[in-house]
Amino acid sequence: MLEDSLRWASAAMIVAGALIISSRGGDRRTGFGILLMTIASAGWTCVGLLGDAFDLVAQNAVLFVVNAWGVWRYLRKEM
Repeated sequence: MLEDSLRWASAAMIVAGALIISSRGGDRRTGFGILLMTIASAGWTCVGLLGDAFDLVAQNAVLFVVNAWGVWRYLRKEM
């Protein structure tokens, strides 16, 4: 149940984040889209840990770091 909920929520956040980023709505919207994708990467990492899927954990751990760096860049730009 928890794993299924995380899967659906993470998938929805990835799609929403990608749509927001691709809409080119400015820096603030892009930063929000990257934040959604960062949260989704954390969710997918949890799904991988719950399901013993090391490949999913490794992939999304790397994506989490890349996305967190993107969030930091956009937050720094806003300050």
